[in-house]
Amino acid sequence: MVSKKFFCLEMVRRVCANLGVERSTKRYLSLLFFLTLFLPKGINAAGYYFPPPGQTLSQQNQQTPQTVNLSGNIITDLSGKATRWALWRHGYLVHVSGDFNQTSEVKSLRKTWHALTVGAAVNQGKIPDFKTQKISFYQTNLTGKDKDATWWHVITQSAGFDYPGCGDSIDYAPGQMWTYSDLNLKNLNEALFKAWGSPGGSYTASNYKTVLNQAYFSAIGMQGWNTQLNTDGIRLVLDLEDMGRLGLLMLARGRWNNTVLVPQWFVEEQETKKTAGMLVNYDGCNDGVISFLTKATFPESPYGYLTWTNSAGDFYKNASTSWAWGAGAGGTYILWNQKNGVVFAGVGVDDSPKTSGGIPHIIEANITGSNPLFEGGPSILPTKTPTPIVSGKPGDANGDGKVDGLDYVVWLNHYNQSATGAGSGDFNNSGKVDGLDYVIWLNNYNK
Repeated sequence: MVSKKFFCLEMVRRVCANLGVERSTKRYLSLLFFLTLFLPKGINAAGYYFPPPGQTLSQQNQQTPQTVNLSGNIITDLSGKATRWALWRHGYLVHVSGDFNQTSEVKSLRKTWHALTVGAAVNQGKIPDFKTQKISFYQTNLTGKDKDATWWHVITQSAGFDYPGCGDSIDYAPGQMWTYSDLNLKNLNEALFKAWGSPGGSYTASNYKTVLNQAYFSAIGMQGWNTQLNTDGIRLVLDLEDMGRLGLLMLARGRWNNTVLVPQWFVEEQETKKTAGMLVNYDGCNDGVISFLTKATFPESPYGYLTWTNSAGDFYKNASTSWAWGAGAGGTYILWNQKNGVVFAGVGVDDSPKTSGGIPHIIEANITGSNPLFEGGPSILPTKTPTPIVSGKPGDANGDGKVDGLDYVVWLNHYNQSATGAGSGDFNNSGKVDGLDYVIWLNNYNK
């Protein structure tokens, strides 16, 4: 097998040849030194198993619980916690209970993945800054204070589209009141469709599949899933196999193999509580009744970007604060924990807050050690969340506001591939990652 170091050095030779850079020049030698210093440490999603495209168990890498350092009791302990479920550790399938490929409309679980589509749009340059761009740029029918709602307000359920209304006469400004509302999803889906250039022309379930496929569904190998258009936006029809892929994408911090689909900082923000200081209404009138939460026990909603989170340690008490999940009516769940590499997907899950006996508690009690099949983290990207504003700097691939070696790694992983957007190393948006993009990176390095 050709070593990773040899491959990287050969890449330097080829790139420099294409650019007309001689082997004796300082630029070639500095690049050579950079690669030999950093790349042997591992630049890809080492240790994760990313299943190839397909729907069946044959695409999965199935392992016993003991092989990935889970107790053999975990299957028995999780039995009865869902009508159908599957468990992975770092992408390795540990167990399936029920029909792996039975599809169902996953209700509000869809919300989490529509929020992640915003992250994909940021990565592809379709949304310049989701915290400042108003969604009324696309949703021109919005009036009054609703016109001031940004993408951020919509995906934190704080846009205030329900008000005045729902028995409350106050016209809340965006960011003041958290309300679980399908009006957020309706506007989000319609705006995302327009941000993607309205593929196919009309806003239909079939045409919206193009948005999701171009965002990340196709890249992570999802097949057999479907969409439904409803008055509350785009609904998703998924099976356990699809749900596992989505959870794995969150584990890998928005990367699939060596491709950045969503910025790492966006994933980390999505699974972190974003409702501090907001008022809360758990009795909304647009499918907004949250029966398992009360203002007394949760004066602030445990919510990130259309994603439930335990980051404050208040939903699953006595469990890791790294748990996050998407959930829909009927107990349709995708639950993940990046720290221990676990993804749990299920249907018929009890979604109420717990101090013990919840799925996170059970899984944690059955972890016997680190996964020996997992060699390391998903990338050499920094773990600290950078300022979540896309810099727009030429040569900045990972959106951290700097042009450095990490951006070079992204470019190298996509060199000579057809790709669009700075997130893939295509800094000049030519549709191909080539030597011209390298020149852009080099000219802006460390600036």
